[in-house]
Amino acid sequence: MRHMPIAGKYRVNAQVGDRKVPEDFSYLTAGQNLRAYEAGLVGDPEATNRRLQQHVAVVGLETMTHREIARLPVDEECPTPAAGACRVAQTLMMVQVRGMGWRSMTRQITVGRFDYIAALSNANADGVEGAPAMLSNQTALPSLFVPHGAPTVALRPGAAGAALGRMAATLPRPRAIIIVSPHWHTAVPTVGLAERPQTIHDFGGFPDELYDIQYPATGCPEAATEVLAHLAEAGFSAVADEARGLDHGAWIPLRLMFPDADIPVIPLSIQARQGPAHHYALGLALAPLTSKGFLVVGSGNITHNLADYQTAYSQGGQARTPDYVREFADWIWQRLNAHDLPALLDYRRQAPSAVRAHPTEDHLLPLFVALGAAGRDARAKRCHAGIDDYVIAMDAYTFHAGDHP
Repeated sequence: MRHMPIAGKYRVNAQVGDRKVPEDFSYLTAGQNLRAYEAGLVGDPEATNRRLQQHVAVVGLETMTHREIARLPVDEECPTPAAGACRVAQTLMMVQVRGMGWRSMTRQITVGRFDYIAALSNANADGVEGAPAMLSNQTALPSLFVPHGAPTVALRPGAAGAALGRMAATLPRPRAIIIVSPHWHTAVPTVGLAERPQTIHDFGGFPDELYDIQYPATGCPEAATEVLAHLAEAGFSAVADEARGLDHGAWIPLRLMFPDADIPVIPLSIQARQGPAHHYALGLALAPLTSKGFLVVGSGNITHNLADYQTAYSQGGQARTPDYVREFADWIWQRLNAHDLPALLDYRRQAPSAVRAHPTEDHLLPLFVALGAAGRDARAKRCHAGIDDYVIAMDAYTFHAGDHP
């Protein structure tokens, strides 16, 4: 018996009782339903499907919420074709969906405990190589702070882009990504609920090919609602935005890290006038979600001075990197490594050249969200340190909970 993910681009061909599971579900789009492509057992499983009883949990999503799905028993470990182990209910969970699109079904599952729908048969099963391991909801994901640089990073990602790809490769597959971009400012924390967030080209004066790039990620309203609930529980007056897309601070790093755009993305705004302590608290409110498969990603830059960027651009090959760029970036790393939260929250007064490094705070605030999302005892790892365009520090970080081995 073999584990076979049938979500996204993965394919299966399995005989389940008297029914043939469709070979490829990836062609089903929102609005189509599975009535003609049933992936579940209908009715009483006793008769012809008796032989599958030890391996099948039949779930009717018309009557079960994602919280009920999350409470399904998870008591068996089984090997997968990829590294790691998956945890599934009795090896096989079949899902019967009436009148729901495939992507809707995927959202219902991913907000529960299962990253993929597994298909396994006593009769005939062909596994799929290369599928990522599933994530149990006891495993806390790290949170990330990643650079997005200038929009041209999407065309020339360089060393920072390669580092982001390596960071993503070390992660279990998330259920959903919460992305915090400095280019979405709102008065109160706002969570994007769009089912298909558009790719926003919120910049001007750059090469034409940049405006042709699309990042066709899906959203996940059910998971976004869970984010809203955690923010509200922490005392934030959070609201939803059903139309918000992904600005370049979101889609540029996500495209480098998850180029298949096959993980639901939930944008979360910053409050640019509320400072580091507010955003650290915002991250703390998200911390419980990291144990439920949510990957919290703060996007920004360790230094961000547009006037210096324009000066360097005008000087062409004669430009040089000002001393403050590396001095400020190194100070941030030293304080993170020393777990000196008070100094970090007071960086505006304590860090060298802080106001020049950040004339406005927006591009550093997502760092504090990511730091908070790893909990009060977070441990930082600097995964990349570099400078683009003479003045943009492109440092990247992972933050793990203090009890992470």
